[in-house]
Amino acid sequence: MTKKVTTLAEHRAAKTGLPAGYHVQWDPELLTLHRGDGTMVAAFSTEGAVPTRVASVAAADLPDTD
Repeated sequence: MTKKVTTLAEHRAAKTGLPAGYHVQWDPELLTLHRGDGTMVAAFSTEGAVPTRVASVAAADLPDTD
């Protein structure tokens, strides 16, 4: 049997792979991605939030360093 890994489970295990300064918050229905200043970046269903997707959204939100 394959275990489905959720972002919530990875967050609780401190294995989210988020860029520095980003964090997730959750309630029973919604997982939200935030910048270090608290600004919300995105929201995901807690039922289907995939860790790699949440991390890729955070990475795409990083400011350009050019």
